[in-house]
Amino acid sequence: MLQNANCHFDSQAHICKALSMLHDSAPFELFACKDKGVPMVGFFEDVEAAAAEAVACNEKGYNVFTNLNTINLAAAMRGALNKPLQAAGRELRCANKGDVMEVNWLLVGIDPVRACDNQHVPSTDDEQKSSYEVADAVEKYICDELGGPLPIFATSGNGYHLLWRLDLPADKTSEKNIKNFLLALAKKFNTNGASVDTSTASLFHLTKVYGTVARKSEATEERPHRYSEILEYPE
Repeated sequence: MLQNANCHFDSQAHICKALSMLHDSAPFELFACKDKGVPMVGFFEDVEAAAAEAVACNEKGYNVFTNLNTINLAAAMRGALNKPLQAAGRELRCANKGDVMEVNWLLVGIDPVRACDNQHVPSTDDEQKSSYEVADAVEKYICDELGGPLPIFATSGNGYHLLWRLDLPADKTSEKNIKNFLLALAKKFNTNGASVDTSTASLFHLTKVYGTVARKSEATEERPHRYSEILEYPE
């Protein structure tokens, strides 16, 4: 069952577990942003410190993201490790595509199609259900027909994410191969209600910090803010 943002949920514990799975022991970036205001950035190797910062920023209305791949953070963080998030700028810049050292994850994101003119609002329960059906079909295809391992299965708060571990060089060939794979999945599985997000082929793609609330636009009773959450952890 998915957690509405108003439900009791141990956000910090979930964030710690998610960050540990995504990053192993490598330093990582947290990036926080909202509709108005300067983005915030911080760099961590301590998942508990990162989780506390993610919760604090999320409660202030920020969406909180992290990088998926191994990043050379030395030039970006300038010694600011395990410290509170700061406004991104000249003194503390965000990591960028040129900082990616290795490709660690394949993210297959399934986005619901909103039955309204604005696609930048929270999904309804029915819209989210449509994205779940596509995500489930993609997982069965990759695991059962292609013989792939089970993925991390998560919700972004509006749609669904499937994540598989990779070990690829950070180069144009890897990016092109991932892009072609996502395009093939989109062609096979896209429906009127949900679609595969092919933009996640970018070597520098951020993902929601699982355990934080997806604060997309204003929440309503029909379109609530929900927690992002890892639903299934593979062995």
